[in-house]
Amino acid sequence: MLLLVIIFALLSSAFYGGAAVLQHYASEQTSPELSLSPKLLIELFKYPSWLFGNLFDILGFVFQFLALRFGALSLVEPILVSSLVFAIPVASLIRKKIPSLKDFVAALLTCLGLGIFLAIAHPRQSNNVPHVPQWLILTAIIASIVGILVLVSLKKQPRIKALILSTASGFALGYLAASTELFGHETKNGILRTFTDVGPYALVISGVIVLLLIQSSYQLGEIRFTLPILTVLQPMIAMIIGVSMFHDQINLKGVGHWAPIIEALGLILMCVSVVYLSRREDLNV
Repeated sequence: MLLLVIIFALLSSAFYGGAAVLQHYASEQTSPELSLSPKLLIELFKYPSWLFGNLFDILGFVFQFLALRFGALSLVEPILVSSLVFAIPVASLIRKKIPSLKDFVAALLTCLGLGIFLAIAHPRQSNNVPHVPQWLILTAIIASIVGILVLVSLKKQPRIKALILSTASGFALGYLAASTELFGHETKNGILRTFTDVGPYALVISGVIVLLLIQSSYQLGEIRFTLPILTVLQPMIAMIIGVSMFHDQINLKGVGHWAPIIEALGLILMCVSVVYLSRREDLNV
């Protein structure tokens, strides 16, 4: 089952990586005046690349849902960091340019850091499901953080605004991942009963907000500045929620007292490689 969860998560990561490149390509062609407006999403429907990007997003979500249906949030979300590794070949294909040796090395280091983290952390799913009051408190916290960031961004220059909106998107994406996990738990009680629970509604509402936030950040800033924040912040928020709300188990094992240090080094290696990959000019197709 563990292997199946990892395969689903990697497939999700691949589709999300391709979606990011295609959506950014379309979003940067729209007017900055549409930022944070629902009209932006209406305008984007005119761009085939954005529609294909959304198709990739849907497929990514399906595989993410399947991964979270059988695996822990703390296991699945770090794997999604590798989405940037998959974004490179998509961008290179569009630009008809072969990735450099440095890109391949950085991609391998990203995978190595991820492998070290998963091997040491050994995250496992529990059967705990947050109660409605707990979920409402979490929702209020995330909504407050995202709302404050959006308000702060309003009077900033485009590049700074893009970075702030990417940060807001990272928090919202972490919440969206947790909502997907919650929905997966609730489907175990039957599909019809699911719609009497909070999961599907949290999923839909947060999904629309995330879509608008991400497209606004893509529209205002180069993907090499916005994508690293999204890629790194999302799994961090999701893991915190996974451990605190779903009681995912992080079992440091195999190397004694050195486990926390090695795990931290794995995360640092992964994050540094992701930042390097995201700063490639080729990502701006």
